[in-house]
Amino acid sequence: MSHVPERPLLFACAECSVVHVGVRESEDHYRPPDHCSVCDSETFTELPDHP
Repeated sequence: MSHVPERPLLFACAECSVVHVGVRESEDHYRPPDHCSVCDSETFTELPDHP
């Protein structure tokens, strides 16, 4: 049986739209990063929900 790697959730910054990988909190839960590395915003949207 082959192993399929888990794909982490992606989050887009609400201010500049840069995409970040979620921070893994548990085996099946990801949260957005604390702040955007580009504009320092703390507001993120999960990528499938980002306009």
